Formats: sequence, C-alpha cells, structure tokens
Amino acid sequence: MQKQYKIYKIDTDKITETLSKIDMYNVIRIDREYIAVEYDYFNRTYGELLEFMFELPVSQYIFMASTYYSLLKYLVENSFRVYEIKLNSIFKDENEEIQKYITLLSTDKKDKILNTLLSDLRWYNYDEGIDICNMSFGIKKDNTFGAVHIANNGVVSIDKEKIEDEVFDILKEIL
Repeated sequence: MQKQYKIYKIDTDKITETLSKIDMYNVIRIDREYIAVEYDYFNRTYGELLEFMFELPVSQYIFMASTYYSLLKYLVENSFRVYEIKLNSIFKDENEEIQKYITLLSTDKKDKILNTLLSDLRWYNYDEGIDICNMSFGIKKDNTFGAVHIANNGVVSIDKEKIEDEVFDILKEIL
C-alpha cells in the first residue's frame, strides 16, 4: 500500500505547540525541526493538508537541486538503487541522457559516473535554469523491495510500509 507524506519544517520556537495541533494526522518526526505529515488522498486531500498547515508556524520543505545532489550521493555511496531522476518532462533528450548515467551507476565505475552525473545536473540547473522535478530509488529490507518517489514539492511516496523507517533515516541524513 502506497503512503504519501508532505515534508515540513517547524518553527523551532513552536515545535510542541505545532505538533499538538496536527494530532489528527500521522506525523513522523524526521528530526527536531523536520516532520513528514501523512495524507491519505481518499480521506484528506493534498489541498486540504496544505490549507490546514497554512495556518501553522511551519514551512513547506521544497527539494532544491542541492538536496537532490546530496540525496543522490548518499544513495550511491550506500549502495541503494537509483531508478530515476527526472527534469521537467519537456526535456526528453536530457532525461534520456540522465537515465543512461543512472543505468551505469551499478557498474564498478560508479564513482566516476556519479561525478559526471552530478556535474551534468549542476550544469542543467546553474547554466540552463532546469530543476530536478523528482527522483525515485529502491530500498531492500528483509527480502522486501520497495520504491520511494520524492517530488520537488516535498511529497514523498513510499510503496511498502516495511521500508518507511529506512526512508526517514535517509531523509534525516540529507535534510
């Protein structure tokens, strides 16, 4: 069963107060300031979550290019499988080129490939103004494979509940 979370940063002066106001949601504490708020699009939509959280002393966490770079580096260095890094869909050729690098990340030259991929992603971002839209990767736990999708708007989708702890441990490392 897929679960979706929206990442928020809580105002450090109002953490306890804020957490007490969102008890109707399943909230995962990533660390002191960052939380992941689960939303079930059948019961409470994404829009309803945004509207509710708007009144609280929190800010939406937006995955910037630098966060994706840190995530990519962490995943490769820790032998996680990267499935996809996607720029805006109108950049078909660029997305195909990125996918070629991702395929090569499982080879014994992964450090060189990672550096080349990061260099290209930085070039797209800094020189061309093209941001990463999302990234997907896989986690294996106890013979269960799960996929994680992280969108630049701070939405994290996890397809297997069994891997949730690992996902939030990874996010704790990079946020």
